[in-house]
Amino acid sequence: QWYESALSITTPNYSYGTDNDLEILPPDPANTNPMLIRQNDRKLLTYTLFYGETGMGGNCLGTEVSNMNLFVFHNGGGTLREVPIDLRATSADAIRTMYVSPRMRELPLYDDFAIFWAGNAGLNSLFNTSNCYARSTPIAFFDDKRVNAINELHLLGALTDDYLSYMLIGTDHGLFVSNESQKQQFSTQYHNTVLGSREVYDMESVSDGVPIEVNGMHAYAPFPICEQYMYVATDDGLFKMTYSIEAASYEHVGSTLYFNGGHFSEQTINICGSGNDVLTLGFYEDADNFIQWQRNGQDIIGADTNFVYLTEPGTYRAVMWFGCENIELYSKEVTVEMADTPKFTFDYPDTVDLCEGGTFPMEVKNAQGNYSYQWYKNGEALIGETNPAFSAAEAGRYAVGISACGDNFVFSDPVTVRFHRLEKPVSPDEDVLMCEGEPGMVRVTGYAPETTKRWYRDGVLLHGESDTTLAVTQSGAYSVEIVIGSCSVRSDQLIVRFVAPPVAQIKVADEGPLCYGTSTTLTADHAAGETYAYRWSTGETSRSIEVSNPGVYTLVLTNAAGCSDTTEIDLPVYDPIPAPQIRDTVLCSAAHETIRMEAPAGYRAYRWNGGANSGRYFDVSAPGIYSLEVQDEKGCTVTTTFEVRPYCEDILIPNTFSPNGDNFNDTWIIGGLEDVAAVVTVFDRNGQIVFQSHGYGVPWDGLYKGRLVPVGAYYYHITMPEGSGFKGALNVLY
Repeated sequence: QWYESALSITTPNYSYGTDNDLEILPPDPANTNPMLIRQNDRKLLTYTLFYGETGMGGNCLGTEVSNMNLFVFHNGGGTLREVPIDLRATSADAIRTMYVSPRMRELPLYDDFAIFWAGNAGLNSLFNTSNCYARSTPIAFFDDKRVNAINELHLLGALTDDYLSYMLIGTDHGLFVSNESQKQQFSTQYHNTVLGSREVYDMESVSDGVPIEVNGMHAYAPFPICEQYMYVATDDGLFKMTYSIEAASYEHVGSTLYFNGGHFSEQTINICGSGNDVLTLGFYEDADNFIQWQRNGQDIIGADTNFVYLTEPGTYRAVMWFGCENIELYSKEVTVEMADTPKFTFDYPDTVDLCEGGTFPMEVKNAQGNYSYQWYKNGEALIGETNPAFSAAEAGRYAVGISACGDNFVFSDPVTVRFHRLEKPVSPDEDVLMCEGEPGMVRVTGYAPETTKRWYRDGVLLHGESDTTLAVTQSGAYSVEIVIGSCSVRSDQLIVRFVAPPVAQIKVADEGPLCYGTSTTLTADHAAGETYAYRWSTGETSRSIEVSNPGVYTLVLTNAAGCSDTTEIDLPVYDPIPAPQIRDTVLCSAAHETIRMEAPAGYRAYRWNGGANSGRYFDVSAPGIYSLEVQDEKGCTVTTTFEVRPYCEDILIPNTFSPNGDNFNDTWIIGGLEDVAAVVTVFDRNGQIVFQSHGYGVPWDGLYKGRLVPVGAYYYHITMPEGSGFKGALNVLY
């Protein structure tokens, strides 16, 4: 729809709307004589020009300056930019018509523009500039014509530069079309149409598209636009003109090809066959324009864009359909010759394990002599390693690239090479003893889980034994081999002997039950010369132990091989026998008294004071502590003690004794002197004290300072605590 603006205007003006509301453009109060020039851009934008007379508030001032202000709107109404320009018209009225186009080949940016304008005669162009004094360029073709209308014709959209755009110039001598598409090349040459010399007042090309919203702006859909007819108002009436493009006009599309991004004009391509080479056409495919690549005249499945991957040899071409004109064209044919993919053998495991200091040779086999090689380690090319064979002496991930054509390398599967230092397993110097009937275990430690263990007995491999632990049931010489890849190390032999387990026996020193209070010896009974370890239930670890308590005693006997046997013995003990009761008594030895002690009846034997067996009676003639041991019918004994204390009714003081060592009257025994507080003092004839005792528990033996006193008369003085005492003479004889 077309709507008339609400602004005050001097010439008719129109703005293209996209809905049912009137599109109101803002007035410019600074311009007293504004003019709105209609401009429709079917790409994305609407361009509208305001201009006023010189000096009327515009941005370009000066003599012969038309003072144009260019406002750029999108179809939604928002301002995109404002640019002051000058068309170098003598006045605003000197401009009959103008047109703004963003589709000139020389425009560097998407939102740049070119202005076409006409005065009373001729046609002028001005490319986008911010310089108020840039001059318009006349297009000489129209110097002798009066231009009444300027428009643009949009055609086919199957080119990589989007579409074709031709300038339409309506004059008093007919309708003219630019010789070249403005999108591809700025044209200064035009040709007349079938309208001949009819004067053209106005025109409008028609598209099948309708306005739609795109990113906040309005555009036509479908796009590219396919305009196939237009209306032209002339002095001879209104004409509907149809137009088309000859098929020959598009032949250049199929003749211009690009190989891997570069222009290609040859008939044949020699490639290596990597599958990454691309052939491209300057064709824009969409809902109306289609392309299909063929190889040897057959469609290539999936190759329906403006490029095709060259994966196989053959003759390639593209079939192009131009929807606007319903034209089908073939591109030029290109023959693709391809070197064969190199064929070779590289058969190695993914991972190789070697001993430290070794090397691993690798070689590409079954390859042609003209192949090129490059070896890699950890993804980095090895400088100078370009032969089919290579030996790896360091750990890493190796691969080789093989090429039958230039740098088009095919890579082998990678091989990871690892180097190891395997320490020799250490075997004990001594033989290992194990118990008969009990499997033993031999273990190797300290090696990585990925190593293989191989066990041997007497030099023969034990199949199926590969664990770190080996169960041993036979005597022999055992060894283990540690293997990882081609690296291996083997231990010295370990001699394993199986020995019979010991037989534990306990020997009791005394047969029969123990008498209460006595002890016996338990001994591990085994042959001499064997080495054993002992563990008794009492916690003792000696061969023999002393026991006295009744109960069960256990012995664990272990030999040098660690073999054990257990035995036990039940030790009985008789109940204790009652001890005989002997009462303590007194004796006056100074009076040479003797008393008879009597033991109870009922015992089998009596032993008085540690002597020989005797009867129930025992005579005592001296004070002291005495013992009595009795034995019952089972042979068990019990001992009791009794005391015979010295006591005399009177104190008997001998006047003579003879310390001559004949065991008769060797000491001076004072009978009845029981008071421990009594003081006994002996003087020689000179009054010298030769003996003194507090209490008289130990009789004087005639010694003074360790030597016997001389024979003679001595004097004693006995002092009692209550004050009484005794005095007298004492003779020492020998």
